[in-house]
Amino acid sequence: MQPFHGNLHPYNWHWFWDFGNGEIGNQGVHQMDIARWGIKNGTLPTKVYSIGGRFLFDGPDQAQTPNQQLGVMEFGGPDRILLFEVRGLTGKHPDFPQDVSNVFYTTEGVVKTGGERRGEYMFFPKNGGEPQKLQVEEPKMAVADAFPAFINAIRTRKPEDNNCDAEVAHYSAACCHLPNISYRLGAGKPGNYDEARKAVGDNKEVIESLEHIRDNCKAVGLPIDGMTYVVGPVLTFDPKAERFTGERADEANKLLRRDYRAPFVVPETV
Repeated sequence: MQPFHGNLHPYNWHWFWDFGNGEIGNQGVHQMDIARWGIKNGTLPTKVYSIGGRFLFDGPDQAQTPNQQLGVMEFGGPDRILLFEVRGLTGKHPDFPQDVSNVFYTTEGVVKTGGERRGEYMFFPKNGGEPQKLQVEEPKMAVADAFPAFINAIRTRKPEDNNCDAEVAHYSAACCHLPNISYRLGAGKPGNYDEARKAVGDNKEVIESLEHIRDNCKAVGLPIDGMTYVVGPVLTFDPKAERFTGERADEANKLLRRDYRAPFVVPETV
């Protein structure tokens, strides 16, 4: 229960932990679903951390979730990484246009959108050469839109009438929540850019993403030296048990489930 304030309605509830989970869980879950296609047997990560902050022109606001965020997840090793970027300051400078997309880095090159049709994926070879258009099988959908498909499956009682199984949605949603847990555990000990850079290690793509945040902020006139980063701890995770393990596991596991207010309680077993 919270006293009502104007920033909750109709949309900004997304930026408060009691009600939402930031942009990573808002638009982000749709892209997380696609990103997991590129990871064989990619259900839940074995390691996760998050870095970011709420970087604004006019000082702090009432919201809690980051508007610039990296979520970094390992799926069994450092060569199987899902890297998620939230950059809420795009579209405010020509060098940083708005972009909602997925890029797949492989040993042989990069797969990303770039074809003639919107959303068409192309393969760009590692050593140059002409990009190749990917032949992708059209998905089989019972109904074109997710909402009527779900409602229809409830009516028919046939799981195959739903466009996506609930277990798949669970994994994609969890890949939004887990980086947020690292972020929230790091919020009590803010740092600067140098500390954030040290925390990401030597992975080229992760470093570039952190630099995107820094450069995006600089381009729109934010003071780089005066910005405070949240550097979340690296957390280990057991995908089968769906529990954190190792250092700070007790704190992290408490955030896997919210404290519900009766009678609005989601039971442990459904």
